[in-house]
Amino acid sequence: MLAALSLVSPSPAFAQTVVAPVNVPVQTGSVGAVGSVPTTLGNAPLNVPQTTLTAPSLQNAAGISKTVALPAGILPGSRIATSQAAPASQAAPASSVAAAAPVAANDGVAKPAARRGVVAQAVAGVREAAAALPVIGRLAAPARGVNDNDSLDAQAEQAGRQFAAKLGFDTEDANPLGFEPWATIPNWTRVGGGSGKGGGRSKKKDGDDAPLPDPKYPSRPIKLNDTTLPSVAMRPDRPISPLLVDAIDHTNDTLYIAAYEFKDREILKALRRARDRGVKIHIVLDYDNVFPRKRPGERYRPHRSLEIQSLLNEGFDVTILKGMWRYGINHNKFMVFDGKVAEFGSYNYSWTAEGHHFENARFTDDTSHVGGFQEYWNYLRERSVSFADARAKAWPTETGEAPYDKDLSVSYKNSEGKTVKLPKFFFNPNPRAEDWVVEALDAASESIDLNAFTFRSRKIAEALVRAKERGVKVRVILDKSQNDQDATKPFRDWLAYHKIKVRILAGPDKDGPDWAQKDHNKFFIVDGKLVENGSMNFTKNAFLFNYENASFTTDKTDAAAFQAFFDDMWKNRNGKFAEVPDSEPRIPTDEVLVNELKVAADPEEPAHQWPALPEAKKIGFNGDFFPSFVMRPHHPTGAVLAQAIRASKKSIKIAIYEFNLPEVLEALREAKAKPGMDIEIVMDYLHVYPQGKDHSGNDRHRSEQIQALMDEGFNIRVIRGLKSAGSMHNKFAIFDGAMMSAGSFNWANTAENNHFENLFFSDDARRIAYYQKYFKYMFDAAVPAKDAEEVDWKEHRPGPAPIDPEVLELNGKHFPLSAASPDGQVEQVLIRAIEAARSTIDIAMFSFYSKPIADALLKAKEKGVRVRLALDEGQAKIMKLDEWFAYHGFEVAIVTGPNDHENVMFEKMHNKFMIVDGRLLETGSFNYTPNAQNNNFDNANFFLDDPMVAAFSAYFDMIFEWGWAPRPPKKAPLTAEPDFFDHLAQALDKQGVSAD
Repeated sequence: MLAALSLVSPSPAFAQTVVAPVNVPVQTGSVGAVGSVPTTLGNAPLNVPQTTLTAPSLQNAAGISKTVALPAGILPGSRIATSQAAPASQAAPASSVAAAAPVAANDGVAKPAARRGVVAQAVAGVREAAAALPVIGRLAAPARGVNDNDSLDAQAEQAGRQFAAKLGFDTEDANPLGFEPWATIPNWTRVGGGSGKGGGRSKKKDGDDAPLPDPKYPSRPIKLNDTTLPSVAMRPDRPISPLLVDAIDHTNDTLYIAAYEFKDREILKALRRARDRGVKIHIVLDYDNVFPRKRPGERYRPHRSLEIQSLLNEGFDVTILKGMWRYGINHNKFMVFDGKVAEFGSYNYSWTAEGHHFENARFTDDTSHVGGFQEYWNYLRERSVSFADARAKAWPTETGEAPYDKDLSVSYKNSEGKTVKLPKFFFNPNPRAEDWVVEALDAASESIDLNAFTFRSRKIAEALVRAKERGVKVRVILDKSQNDQDATKPFRDWLAYHKIKVRILAGPDKDGPDWAQKDHNKFFIVDGKLVENGSMNFTKNAFLFNYENASFTTDKTDAAAFQAFFDDMWKNRNGKFAEVPDSEPRIPTDEVLVNELKVAADPEEPAHQWPALPEAKKIGFNGDFFPSFVMRPHHPTGAVLAQAIRASKKSIKIAIYEFNLPEVLEALREAKAKPGMDIEIVMDYLHVYPQGKDHSGNDRHRSEQIQALMDEGFNIRVIRGLKSAGSMHNKFAIFDGAMMSAGSFNWANTAENNHFENLFFSDDARRIAYYQKYFKYMFDAAVPAKDAEEVDWKEHRPGPAPIDPEVLELNGKHFPLSAASPDGQVEQVLIRAIEAARSTIDIAMFSFYSKPIADALLKAKEKGVRVRLALDEGQAKIMKLDEWFAYHGFEVAIVTGPNDHENVMFEKMHNKFMIVDGRLLETGSFNYTPNAQNNNFDNANFFLDDPMVAAFSAYFDMIFEWGWAPRPPKKAPLTAEPDFFDHLAQALDKQGVSAD
């Protein structure tokens, strides 16, 4: 995923809680192999890990253990080198990965069972296979459809569905295969879970079974029911996300959460488990993270996280809260477990906090402290509203004072005998919050160590200088990403000018992406004995207009932990001291700091107005007229299909992957009632007999519309794609043998409402004749829907798809009107089109995983062709070829769906088309993937039609502008060889490993 925005409305730097570049795809760690061998993608050298993988045991279905040694040199893919480990719930401890001398890959013929079984299981994280193939098991996102209690054969089938998604199986209904398609995140053991040296990386390698090192920093035991939690935890000294998961898993009755960010998949899974066992879960989220907004001047289009979307989809008790004025936010991050224990601190519930930040969290079982958090949560809930009401609400600019410890029960006496009384807890907004911080700083007699993510308080700055002038040792650490911002820079320079040492520090993961590296702490220590920490940055906005939490403690153990943590960060060799300016900078007065924040909130954005596209020509059909093309979101596509069905008089032939449009079902019913009407339908097997889980974890069911077709006697036949990864992925129809439609548009609500899509209509007799032949080829190979579950699909396979004669010509190369898969040479024709280009190539592609096509595009670019690509965001995260394109200087736009605030799981750039030299158009259902070429039933269509090409060109420009550019990676990214799985299967076959 991309870095979160703290403020999604236009904001000056002074109001920003987080300033982070966000137009960067997630990058993950590497395997850590020592040796490498060169290979190429186009002319780009690739460093391929030289690894030997040894598994202690892999039990087959009969319970016989096998020892598996995979030869070095057969792992040439970035999905191995950069993806994450399978979740702990699915994968056994992985075996070690060690450097090895080059060994030639084994020859031999791959057994289908090897690829279908162990490889697919390892891809999906099945326990036995992942133990044997730990690196392969990290290839894809975790598969929630795999049940460890099933037989290995059953697990292989479930894993095959996950594997299908990995290699280009479309996910138009967001998640038809039951896997979670969010960006892979680095496992904490790979990004610094160990030494506690202020950012030292863990010494534990992927697949190492050695126990984690003990945390360096001290803590007290905090009991929650039958588990024990630490009173203090810091990143990267110890993992925090697993502690939260453990706390949630040991909650029995109630869980209250207030969260600014929520981007942690494991915490989401723990919340599901808690809900399923009856825990009452109540959550208040930040408005700007639920409804993020594009910043002025930036192309990146932020969207709510998939984890937040899951909470909304799955019926959790969630309300939304916005802070005061334009820049106020609900910046809390705390949980209350069973009214017994509370957790709080700087730690956002996100993968960036776990993997790339310096952070802190505290657990407390102090009765009054926990009660304070519960009272504050109630205060937040009273001011929050439902998701449905949040965008329309007129959010107030003032609110009642937040709760605090009215007993001021923390008493601190310094070495000079001065005593100060402070609240154990206080919550913002509260105008006294800043004064309590100042009182604590004024009580210092020996030292002040302050660590601030962002800093904009004149009162606190002056208190630090007063302390310095009375002989107190003052040290300040500021976050690197914030210190040059207009908000923080004057205060940084002012402190440095007054002889306070200010150190600038980024995050602990020096090998990770720069944009994610943060020192995200907000705490200070007085005399090594008094600690303040919480969610609260040291800014006027945090004190007055945000919802925040903060705490004081004099506990010796906790104070010692914070002091040691600060000392290690101060010594971190990646930090640097702020330069001392020649003259005293000016910092704003208190009045200015307050008034600059009192800016009215931005109004909600109106619905986006899409630019007009060239008008489509009209096609006459049975007295009605149809457009030669339809594009979403401009045109109501389902209604046009229903119109074509109603206009038909004799026959309708349909090959459709997904179907749930009610208006089209009604049109089919009307057509079926016509005398002599012949309707034949070929559907994808896994939509007629769905398997696995949906994005909510529920069993999948066929759509009501498909069920109605079956119940009402429509002539439906079903076919499954080749191998476990294949599907019947077409979306076309032939009406009376006189007009046809095809394109990327599934007959589905998500395609209608949430996608960029295209559909064309044609009355070209030659094109229709080919589709008649292709339909018969599929229909004859398919089986009646009622019999489909009984078919052995491994044996029930047709030959290659029919090939259309070549009738179009561009720049001396010839092309068919249409091409189809499997094995219908579609990829070869696409490469021929790329080779024909002389000036421009524009590609809008949902799923792109074809190395041969990428190679051809690189060669075209190197000979001077301008190549632009618009890639779907969700698929780009999985495939990683966006990084390769960006590295090689292609013009790339990462694109979401057309709606900024709709269900993020459904928002897709689902087109699959290419325009060459502004003259040749290719469009259809064919993704640029090996799966589409070899295993799917798919189609591609070629046009030399000036008006149609002009419309698609304007449409491409619109989509490209809607997206944003990924940041080029620093190093040449690895990319998977297309025959990688064949090599692996051969190696497994040589070792005698099979799931059969």
